[in-house]
Amino acid sequence: IKWDQRFNPVKTVKISGGIGIPTRRLELTSEIRLINDYIYWDEEALPTQSGDYIKLIEVKLFKHFKLGNFHSQNTFIYQVSSNQDVLPLPDYSVYSSNYYQNTLFKVLFFQLGFDTRYTSAWYTPAYMPATGQFHLQKIRKIGDYPYVDVFLNMQLKRARIFIKMDHVNQGMLNN
Repeated sequence: IKWDQRFNPVKTVKISGGIGIPTRRLELTSEIRLINDYIYWDEEALPTQSGDYIKLIEVKLFKHFKLGNFHSQNTFIYQVSSNQDVLPLPDYSVYSSNYYQNTLFKVLFFQLGFDTRYTSAWYTPAYMPATGQFHLQKIRKIGDYPYVDVFLNMQLKRARIFIKMDHVNQGMLNN
């Protein structure tokens, strides 16, 4: 793989803000990015530069629910890319961490729970081993499927033990 190109510097303007209510364990943030001369790896896995402005908009909502020793930390993200052909993004993604937290014998802190991740279907980048880069692809959409992980987190004085089983729901819904 060989190329000889000169690229203009990438210019980015980022505007972000948000509101947080600590007593309600709630955060709402938003971000707008304007990117000019974006450099990316095209479908042939070669570096390319986009000549137009790309606008990215992201709105993120975080809420932590607590009922006794049960916790549920949830994040919902909605995002839009003005040019999905150059900078593809899933329309939305959800992350939820749900666990029971307690202390046994006044010394063993533990959390037992599960994490769930979900994104809408989108053309995620493919990997090119020769360059070690991710590049655009329009063959297969990824997403529209939940990933569930189960975990146990323990701490005894200075020792921390973490056990996790990834993607326990593999093959349950669809392949």
